[in-house]
Amino acid sequence: MKLDLHSRHSTVSDTSRPRSRLRTLLPLLVFAAILIAVAGREFPAVSALLQRWTDPAAWQAGQVCQQAALELAKQSDYARIVETGKVHNTQKGFYVEDIEVGEMDDQGGELQFLVSCYVDTAGRVVRADRLGR
Repeated sequence: MKLDLHSRHSTVSDTSRPRSRLRTLLPLLVFAAILIAVAGREFPAVSALLQRWTDPAAWQAGQVCQQAALELAKQSDYARIVETGKVHNTQKGFYVEDIEVGEMDDQGGELQFLVSCYVDTAGRVVRADRLGR
């Protein structure tokens, strides 16, 4: 029996099909991972969503601290979060630094200040400090 190496009806091709699908999808998956990483760095909403999926406790600590930061404003009805800050793990909870808050000042413009706070593992604010800018 003679083997035809140029034949398209070889039985070897049936076993290599799953690998060819993986080779087709691999560049697409790598591109998607890079795109998500860049979007997480450039867009705060994407970064928050990624943190919510990957570290929900840290995301919750950031949310609680942002609410506490808004309450530290002199006119909290007209305050907003400008920058969400960075969440760091501590031994008994989280430290959220440099939340930037904008509030209405007496002349109608915007005054900005920073807030840093500590949040315990139960999600309660232990301490929130308004820092000058």
